Amino acid sequence: MTTFHAAVVHADRTVTYCGTVDGDHVDAVRAHAELAGAPRHVRDHPEQPGVMFVLRDDGNLDWYVPVDPPAASGGAGAGRQAGAERTTHRERTDAEEGAYPAPRAATGPDYVEGAVRFGGQAIGGAMDHPENPPRAVWHTTESPAGANFFTSMANFLISVASEPQVIYDPVTDKIGQFGPMSLSARALRNDGTRRTNREGLVCVQVEVLGHAAEPFTDNFDPASKPNFRKLLAAMRAHGIPDNWPAGEPVPTETSPMPRPRAVWQGQGGHFGHCHVPGNTHWDPGAISTGIVPGTP
Repeated sequence: MTTFHAAVVHADRTVTYCGTVDGDHVDAVRAHAELAGAPRHVRDHPEQPGVMFVLRDDGNLDWYVPVDPPAASGGAGAGRQAGAERTTHRERTDAEEGAYPAPRAATGPDYVEGAVRFGGQAIGGAMDHPENPPRAVWHTTESPAGANFFTSMANFLISVASEPQVIYDPVTDKIGQFGPMSLSARALRNDGTRRTNREGLVCVQVEVLGHAAEPFTDNFDPASKPNFRKLLAAMRAHGIPDNWPAGEPVPTETSPMPRPRAVWQGQGGHFGHCHVPGNTHWDPGAISTGIVPGTP
């Protein structure tokens, strides 16, 4: 039976090591978290088989790592997480490569006023194609929203090195950032050798807490969400136009998802994860294009 290291990643990113547990314990944790209405949510590591995280509604994150990791081709939890894209999309930061960001041409703010700053704020670097128009990409976390899942999901994204620039909770209107909007994020898979995270003058990526199957714009009133309005204003300040060049986000996982490279590379505006070449996810679901991006 597999033995796991167990640890708690606290909301402030400090870690408490809890010792080892057996596979039965981890299976029980998974089963309890998957019960309807449970204050827990399981996410498997997208690139490390067997590594399991449990998002908690108190903002903490439980972390289970096999003492003897399974082979990369399989293992406990491999492929179980709905929507998990088991392929490498993490990019090394410019700091890791020993380079410095190139001079920027973007004129909008780097941070949304009042945004919580998570992590070291160094997730990406200069854009590869700043000659191309600015764009925004919308994702969903496929997790609960509300309570303090905002913090535990932020810690999960840091832990698996898949951070966007922005995380947003439509229930609480909380907004956070992992890095400045004028530099790249790393929540997209590359399109071959073309780094989709670094396409355009800016490529502002937003992870919205919730599920693609339950569009976050349903029963959502922007008038009561000041942080959401600030986010849209910041996008407009970067020159991101209020349109959807590739069409509306798809309504189901089985919907056709054309991802024309010419549109993605050559037109600015709002895109869903479902529109980006080289990617397979269908989020953010059928969100209202009257709310995102809304009207100026």
